[in-house]
Amino acid sequence: MLWVKRLFGLPPNPIQLKQQHDVPGLIAALGHPFPWIRRDAAQMLGHIKESRVRAPLTAALNDRDSEVRHAVQHALDKLNAPAAPHVNVGGA
Repeated sequence: MLWVKRLFGLPPNPIQLKQQHDVPGLIAALGHPFPWIRRDAAQMLGHIKESRVRAPLTAALNDRDSEVRHAVQHALDKLNAPAAPHVNVGGA
């Protein structure tokens, strides 16, 4: 089914990716053009207790969308990551 989505350009479903434990798919979704996909991917990555998700989440702290940055910070907090730099999530 994933090939159908890629073939027709449908956006990924972060909830499905989490259920399939598709960590690379969730990490890739952090770079999706739609902010709600990036936000949902960050939320789902926060539930995955693997060290490989910390670096992509940390990089996503610089996302241009404040809701995505907030979700990323929350995901890092859930992972008990070392103190991440404070980010202004309130807006520009």
